[in-house]
Amino acid sequence: MYQVPAEVWQAIAKAHPEMQSRWGKAMAGGEPAIKALLATVEKEQEGVPDRVTLAYETVAPLLMEEAAIQAWVQTTGMEMMQALPALSTPDDAAEMGAMEYRMSPENKALLKSLLSKELETVSD
Repeated sequence: MYQVPAEVWQAIAKAHPEMQSRWGKAMAGGEPAIKALLATVEKEQEGVPDRVTLAYETVAPLLMEEAAIQAWVQTTGMEMMQALPALSTPDDAAEMGAMEYRMSPENKALLKSLLSKELETVSD
């Protein structure tokens, strides 16, 4: 969630209150909620390599709330497209995270697994 300021996440959440993931709810809560979620994620991922956790925190919200984020980008102008790219699958998100954080194939696979599990929590 480091790509853009908390105010941008709040604007997305305000425009798309249908977001149901913990990432979307944190967006709506602003900086305090975002910080709390990131602290929770860091506890959940104890023992996971730091670069995997950082990548996860960067790409998970883009994956989890992709539809709302891309709808917001389309209505507010394309200047945010680079900071908020469309990531519609765990593969896409893991690929971006692996490139951004220069991961080994093993860490990329771990990131993909963590992202897939996150998606399962919303579809349950």
